[in-house]
Amino acid sequence: MSKLSSDIARAGQEAPIHDRNTEVNALRLNKTKAKLQAGKAVFGCFMPFPLPIVIEALGETGFDYIYMDLEHGLMSGESIQQMIMAAEIAGLTPFVRVPFGRSDTILSVLEQGAQGIIVPHIHTKIQAENIVALVKYGPEGKRGMWSASRAAGFGAIPLSQYVAEANKETMVSCIVEDTEGYNNLSEILTVPGVDAIHIGYQDLSQSLGYAGQYDHPVVKEAIDRIIQMTRGASKFVGYGRAPDKQEDVAKFYSFNFKKGVRLFLINPIGIMRNALKEWLDSAKASCRQPAG
Repeated sequence: MSKLSSDIARAGQEAPIHDRNTEVNALRLNKTKAKLQAGKAVFGCFMPFPLPIVIEALGETGFDYIYMDLEHGLMSGESIQQMIMAAEIAGLTPFVRVPFGRSDTILSVLEQGAQGIIVPHIHTKIQAENIVALVKYGPEGKRGMWSASRAAGFGAIPLSQYVAEANKETMVSCIVEDTEGYNNLSEILTVPGVDAIHIGYQDLSQSLGYAGQYDHPVVKEAIDRIIQMTRGASKFVGYGRAPDKQEDVAKFYSFNFKKGVRLFLINPIGIMRNALKEWLDSAKASCRQPAG
């Protein structure tokens, strides 16, 4: 039995794990949000596949959060629940990207323990306000209440306490990735309860007419403007682009940290592909027989 399986099996018999207070029932602290508020950089791993055991392994790497994707990924409600449990066991903050308009999904993943909701293709202030209303309890929002949810400790946390703590700990992030959202950014940034703006640089490049040309002057200017405006509004900036070469990693992240990015997202698929190809090419080359 893996560590994940054994830990889940014991979950109902032991005191709550990780950051939940063991003396007084309380919501888990959002460690990623706390680091951001302290001005530190945080690093997340993109996860579009229902692989809880991989999340468990990622807990040993130093990542701060897991970015579970319901927009491009293929995951059921049950697999999301298991992935959130794995993230908690591994000490990672569970964030979930939910396509706009799926209010039932937002409520469901929050009740399973997600500590951050990320919504793509936010175009207007009204959309951002609606997302906040779905994520936050009153008076900040209109989120449906269920005192016995997993996130509420199955009823162990007093409801009034849980509501206050959930509103404080849960993050709301909007992805700006279209020209309409880019043009309306100043209004989106005025919405109370929006913690972060993620730059959807791939879709943004397409919307600006330069698909895949991330270093085109028009695209770079838009990205820089989003960073500047978001930091100016005292909100956090998320950015998921990564350098192509290992030797460029330190320079890339130092440069963007100095510009104001704090929420970094890493896609392990490309890194894994490149690393395995380099390793395998070297292994194959060493086994070639001399000519002649």
